[in-house]
This record gives sequence, C-alpha cells and structure tokens, in this order.
Amino acid sequence: MVPIFQVGDEIVAEWLAGGKRAGNVMGLSSMFADAASMKAGRLIDRNPFEKLGISRGKGRRDQQPPSEQEAWEIIACARRVSCPSFAAWLQVAAFTGMRPGELDALRWERIDFARERIVVAEQFNAATRKFDTPKNHQRREAPLTAHARTALEGLARESEFCFVSLRGEHWTPSSRAYHWKAVRAAATRAPGRREPRAPALRAPRQEPRARPDRRCVRDPRGREPSQAEPIISVFVSAAEPLLRNTYVRQK
Repeated sequence: MVPIFQVGDEIVAEWLAGGKRAGNVMGLSSMFADAASMKAGRLIDRNPFEKLGISRGKGRRDQQPPSEQEAWEIIACARRVSCPSFAAWLQVAAFTGMRPGELDALRWERIDFARERIVVAEQFNAATRKFDTPKNHQRREAPLTAHARTALEGLARESEFCFVSLRGEHWTPSSRAYHWKAVRAAATRAPGRREPRAPALRAPRQEPRARPDRRCVRDPRGREPSQAEPIISVFVSAAEPLLRNTYVRQK
C-alpha cells in the first residue's frame, strides 16, 4: 500500500496500463483533488489524476427516451400486471420528470393541486435508507401536469406518502423491483414489441433482496410468483427514462 502523498505520475501510469481502469479515473481525480484542497489541509501538492486526456465516452446521451405512445403502453402493462400504486408511480414519473427517490418520498402535503405544482423537497436515499435532500440539495417545484394529476387523484390517501405498497409503506428500489420485473416482462411479450431499452441509466446502489408482495403482482406468464425468481434492484429497461429527470417525447 502506497501513502497518498507518494502517488505520482509513474504510479498512475503503471496503474492505468492496459486501459482497463480508465473508468475509475474520474472518482480518483475527485478524491485527490479533495486531498489537495485547503479544507483538507493540503495533504498532497498536486493531483496526479488531473488532465490525463482520457475520454469519458458518449455514454447514453445519444439514446432517445420513449415516445408518449410507448410510455402509455408501459403504463397500461403496469395497470394489468401490477398494483394501482405502482402504475400511478410510473405515470407521474413519465409526465413530471421527477427522479425515483423523489417519487418514493413524495407526500400528499407537497402537492399543490390549486397551483398545479409539486414541491420536491426530499428524496429517499437507497444507500442510507433515509430521507434527505434531492440530488442538487435544493428545494424545487415540478409541474403537476394533467396526466400526473389524474394518476394522483385516482389513488386512495391511506398514508402520508402518495405511493405505497399494500403493506402501507412508501416505495423503495427493492420493493419496486419485483413490480417492475412483471411490467417489463408484460411489455416485452406484447405483440410486435421488442425488449424495451432504457437511455440515460445511472447504476444505483444494489438493494438487499426483498420478499415480493404476492398480493400485488400477477405474473404475466400465468404462474404464481416465486421467491426463487431473481429480484432486480436496478431498472434496466423501458421505464428508466420515465424515472429520471426526463420527459417523454411529444409527437
């Protein structure tokens, strides 16, 4: 193990040899920049990972989100194979652009139906399993569009949270995973449909395995849900752009 102040150009060059570790450069550069800051006490003189000229790649920036028709097809599948709360969750996500954690933490008191605005003041953090401020640490407002309003007005107010499972708890990534798997399978098996794809997907922290809510999900293949089936904790297809700060394309 090498002390941080001894990491120089030669060690960095050796570590990067082969090109398999280029994806870690951004995180290491940030760490070494913090170590070189005045706040940290200038632990190092310079950041050896700075300005290496390594391309970050295009990522998924060229991929397009689903069209409005595709979004409605996904929501329709959710209404068939999942519970009303999850279908409404997807619909509000599609037509407000709110992030998944922000929707999980959405409370009725944050919705101003008169002004047609949603106050986004907190999110559920999957890593800490606690509520904290949104991604940019700033309170903001999202538009309460007509389709989002319709979805919310169709829900029973059984909790302080807008979207809850049949257990009465707000959604989390692990509790949503089984429902999304059923919706994804139904959308893929629709006539003429190919596997839904998701642009702009950020890899979130994996959640521990959660027992599926058998009362809520119907398997689109006609089988009873089985705990032996894998439960995904990362959304990997069609609705991801609906779950990000991205609106569906308007025709």
